[in-house]
Amino acid sequence: MSAVTFDLPEPAAPCVFEPQMLTGVGSATADLGPIWIIEEVAGHLRAQGKKTGAPHMRLYRLSGDVLTAEQELNLGGESSRADTAMALLEQAKARSGVIVCSFRTVAAAQIVERLEASGRSELHYVVEVDPTRRVEFARARDGVRSSLPKDRVETASWQQVNLSKPAGDSECYAANLGKVKLGGVADLTCFALSIGGIKGYQRGILVGMTSLELEDGLKKLAQLLAWTRWVRLAVRKAKRTRSALAAPSRLSLSDTAETAASLDILVRANRKIAAGHDAKAADQHLQFPDQPALNRPGF
Repeated sequence: MSAVTFDLPEPAAPCVFEPQMLTGVGSATADLGPIWIIEEVAGHLRAQGKKTGAPHMRLYRLSGDVLTAEQELNLGGESSRADTAMALLEQAKARSGVIVCSFRTVAAAQIVERLEASGRSELHYVVEVDPTRRVEFARARDGVRSSLPKDRVETASWQQVNLSKPAGDSECYAANLGKVKLGGVADLTCFALSIGGIKGYQRGILVGMTSLELEDGLKKLAQLLAWTRWVRLAVRKAKRTRSALAAPSRLSLSDTAETAASLDILVRANRKIAAGHDAKAADQHLQFPDQPALNRPGF
């Protein structure tokens, strides 16, 4: 994808994510082509110290309403996160559409600069940025251009947008924060997405930057940015589906084991009873050697 060369990270273990049909989620952005979502698998849990083991990065593709896992590579070693992300895109032959990525997975400035250097004019991007890191806005506010995105969020003008997420429609709010420069890339559109309250900056508000124009629709931009969170919902949904499908098999095996155990107990009980009868018959045979067994006492 890029003219820049780099060592490929090692592939991760085969992905167990099955394709998911998420009815209605792709209609808002269908005209933009495939949506490529880059995420560190369970990265939010690892950041909280709830998950250990080798980290790995996964590339998802949303085509219409179908979400699939395309590629997966290990993180670490000599390859940077930006290298790993570019390797994933190269292996998947991503040539058009929109890339979605959070700064928690790859530093926003790094992935943006790498994508711009690739020269793929048909490949756009929406990246979530750290709202607490200062950037340079094209227009000054109160005489200041360089400011924190979260400061612009607090005085933004919001509009309601209805988004389609894997768990159903959601009423959200979005705001245009203006043009901005990120790293060495200028003229990006900066915007914010709020799920829930909108007064001031809070944890639930996401700030994004994109190479797409605002004319593409603030709702579309918000829908794309939300995938930095929604992909986890899709993964959890897939996991629940796998568990539900596996449950009957586990139940069947459990029932079979219980049935076998019951039969074994019954057989052993019958054997014990039969052995008792045999012992009794032998004892009575000694006492009444000339009588048939059926005529002896107790038979």
